[in-house]
Amino acid sequence: MWCDAIISNVYFVLFFERKILRKIYGPTQNPDGTWRIKTNDEMRQRMKQDDIIKFIKSQRLRWVAHVMRMENTRTTKKNNGMEAI
Repeated sequence: MWCDAIISNVYFVLFFERKILRKIYGPTQNPDGTWRIKTNDEMRQRMKQDDIIKFIKSQRLRWVAHVMRMENTRTTKKNNGMEAI
């Protein structure tokens, strides 16, 4: 089913985002001197912005709004089937 594929892609993208952010922020040193990777909660607290999925969805909505404002003669609007109502 296509819904399962979309959900698995979302999880993969979120997993990949956390993996990259862990490399960027690096490990955390415990008080006893040992090192460990940051937890998902620590990553969310460090990030001041939404996750990548929310960002992608907001950018898609911005693009759709941009296309909706285009003239009906534009190729992009014709190809996406967004003629005026």
